[in-house]
Amino acid sequence: MNPAALYTIGNFTIDDIVLWPSGRTWMGQAGGNVLFSALGARIWLDTVGMLARIGNDYPAGRLEEIESRGIMVGVCPVDVPNLHDWALYEADGARQFVNHLTSGTNEAMTLNPEEIPPRCLDGVAYHIASAPAPQQIALIAALKRSGRFISLDPHESWVIGHATAIRAALTNVDFFLPSEIEARLLYGSNAPELAAREFAQLGPKVVVIKMGAE
Repeated sequence: MNPAALYTIGNFTIDDIVLWPSGRTWMGQAGGNVLFSALGARIWLDTVGMLARIGNDYPAGRLEEIESRGIMVGVCPVDVPNLHDWALYEADGARQFVNHLTSGTNEAMTLNPEEIPPRCLDGVAYHIASAPAPQQIALIAALKRSGRFISLDPHESWVIGHATAIRAALTNVDFFLPSEIEARLLYGSNAPELAAREFAQLGPKVVVIKMGAE
């Protein structure tokens, strides 16, 4: 198979979905930011790949289902549980994710640069989905090269304590995609337009601040 034009890097999850107040449920669903970002990219691109660690309890056959959708799968098996969570949806559309007590951790389930298969190192672009900031920064440093595009989606849980390092890493980021909350934490005040302009001055060609329901 030829190299993908775009690779997404992130986490697989196994989601137990609950809708309130209907009580409808979908148990054991394949999820995770690496999967959903790859599926989104697949709408526009013929060759998309996704790169992630995979735990020792990921449901058999799911990877084959994903590949049947035209997505190249590059996984690094690790002998720890996969991320498992309850995805709880409220009537007004609000949602929250709660890890199972036996779930693996984001740190344990996030790919290190040296675990990327050699056949997946020739991509034109890499999207680094939400993950612990130190691991995201390591991936940016390892993957950035002339003519290659890097997009970064941070996460509010790991902005705190890492804001300076994230801002420094933006030198090597082409597309920066923080949420309104993450932008406020990185900028220091709730001013999305001003924050976007400042982030762009640090290096990214494009900054998109996601505004939730707005």
